[in-house]
Amino acid sequence: MVPGNEENRSHQPGSTPDEKGSPRRPRTIPWQPTPAKGSAAIVNTTPPAKQRGPSRRGLAGMLSVVLLALLALVLYTSLAPERAGEIPDEILGSWRTTDPRYAETVLDIGKTTLVFGTADSGSTSHTIERVEQEDLDLAQLYTVHYRDEGGLNELSFFYIPIDNVIRFKNQRSLTWKRDSVPAEDGP
Repeated sequence: MVPGNEENRSHQPGSTPDEKGSPRRPRTIPWQPTPAKGSAAIVNTTPPAKQRGPSRRGLAGMLSVVLLALLALVLYTSLAPERAGEIPDEILGSWRTTDPRYAETVLDIGKTTLVFGTADSGSTSHTIERVEQEDLDLAQLYTVHYRDEGGLNELSFFYIPIDNVIRFKNQRSLTWKRDSVPAEDGP
């Protein structure tokens, strides 16, 4: 027996007494899976850091993300390529082409109606539901959504202000020139 270590005789082997003289339990470590034999997996044995809420750097990071998201939203809404609205005055009127295949065809664009007409079969009028406009370099792309007997349809065309012509999106080789401008409505 070691002198000065008499208290240790009454306790179980492998345990040490605490300040009060009662034996301390051995320290247990939570079970963690071990990698399979021969695997090169690394087991992280460091305890996770205690979290006391967001740090100043975390708050600044969150604030910058929120501000960037708001800036992106503002830029998108102000520079969005598509705007819903009504037919602008510069494309109102009757439009004709010099192409012989469509010599008798007229396209009448009004504020609320779209009329396709021919000399042989008359004309059909359609109600405009909405208009989308996309500004391009030298033209504006208009998509007119109109309703007919079959449901909702659309007509897409480019308006080129320099030449004051329309070119359909699906027939870009044809140019349509304004034949007449509609009369102004009274006050």
